[in-house]
Amino acid sequence: MKKTYFLFGESAVYRYQTKGINSVVKAYEAGQISYTTFVWEDGKTTPQDLLLAYQGNNDFCIITEKEYNKL
Repeated sequence: MKKTYFLFGESAVYRYQTKGINSVVKAYEAGQISYTTFVWEDGKTTPQDLLLAYQGNNDFCIITEKEYNKL
């Protein structure tokens, strides 16, 4: 079963894209940003699940399973 990992949140995505996953973790731990993660699993999740997770987050990117587990 294929899984796709998402990171949601404008500030978190910007940090991820410019400085990497460790910067996201450090900023979160310092209370500077918030984020939401989501795992899409073929055959298990629905488009509605994905949209509900994304709601209000303003940006997203796809991350690896290793990065997802780090968050």
